[in-house]
Amino acid sequence: MTIPKIITVPSVIQEVVDMVAVKSGIDVKFYHDTPEKLEARLLLKDNAQAIKYPAFLLFHDFPEQLGVQYYADVTIPKIAIATTTSQEYFADQRYTVNFIPTLYPLCEWFKKCLAMHKSIVQSDPNNIVMTKYDRLYWGTTSAGQQLNDYLDAIELSNLKLTINQKCK
Repeated sequence: MTIPKIITVPSVIQEVVDMVAVKSGIDVKFYHDTPEKLEARLLLKDNAQAIKYPAFLLFHDFPEQLGVQYYADVTIPKIAIATTTSQEYFADQRYTVNFIPTLYPLCEWFKKCLAMHKSIVQSDPNNIVMTKYDRLYWGTTSAGQQLNDYLDAIELSNLKLTINQKCK
């Protein structure tokens, strides 16, 4: 008996982000963990002087409803697409410098690549349900988040996916 390849939500999102990097031509990173561990992981990158952004941040935990027709129905409470920003920018500058040239294209490619992924049942990016927030000056504790970098981000909440064990 052959054991099927184990599919995890982080591994699927990692593969999608890898596709986004190829399709968009933007060197984008992927991190997943609890908010506290994400902060610690990004601090380690500071110490190593590694490039951290732009990045997709998958915040744990998320429910997986098993026993459905497919492998699982998943609702991801929060995933962010983030890039560094200047604390001096006003809203219009943030859109010109970060949202329009980087974050919006990454978000669009993310939806398209989700729909193209072999394990995601939804094949039309317009049928992938989520709520989108533009988060200006996101990422410092004074801005209500625990990350220690000055960021502009798109926060996707309640992202609903159906994951299949078999390929499309």
